[in-house]
Amino acid sequence: LFINVVITGLEAGEELWVREFIEKYKPELDPVNRENTYIFCNSFYNYWIKDYSKSLDLAQRVKTDDLSYKHQLRSLYLKIYFDLNEAETFYSHIDSYKHFISSSSNVSEHLRETINNYINFAKKLFDIKYSQHIDDTALAMIKKDIINNKAVINNPWLLRQITEIEKII
Repeated sequence: LFINVVITGLEAGEELWVREFIEKYKPELDPVNRENTYIFCNSFYNYWIKDYSKSLDLAQRVKTDDLSYKHQLRSLYLKIYFDLNEAETFYSHIDSYKHFISSSSNVSEHLRETINNYINFAKKLFDIKYSQHIDDTALAMIKKDIINNKAVINNPWLLRQITEIEKII
């Protein structure tokens, strides 16, 4: 719940409120996951304000065996590498993320599909963003596919990336 409040608050443009929320309600977190949740939320917050270096540093400090945290972390790393234009690291991470999802026995087929769709759309957008010639027709088709696909996570982030790419065209 705490992580969802942070993400929703940031998506709503309430950066200051989220910063205060993280600090104010940290003591209310379950002691078992308190530090990991706190660090992860700070990492996500720093990603949101485009302090990618600090976000990466914090993300590397999250230590957990919880599948949900691992997925959230991998998703955050994907976003950071995408925004940092780290092609080699991004593609390597994509492969690792796909392997993680396919080898996780606790992941339902539906969740596996939604995560794989997210990864595939992110890869397509990265490919377009860094090609010599941005194909606006291909970008429009991907945008349509993202909007129409109900089995994909992180739609707002994907659509924001499309908007950023469209500004380049």
